[in-house]
Amino acid sequence: MDLIKNIDSICRWRGLTLLNLAERIGISYLNLIDSIKGNPSITHLKRIANLVTKTLILFNTALDRKCH
Repeated sequence: MDLIKNIDSICRWRGLTLLNLAERIGISYLNLIDSIKGNPSITHLKRIANLVTKTLILFNTALDRKCH
């Protein structure tokens, strides 16, 4: 599976679009798509990873609170 499909799957799992993702990491939608399809910068990949990591932490925290 290529990178754009992986990122799109993660976004859909979170209920986001790629446009939402681009806005949250501070770049335009077209810049995000071009970057991912071409050669994404480390900065963009780190921003995406940080966003996903924060989401997973928040999800796990909410889940823990609900279970206890």
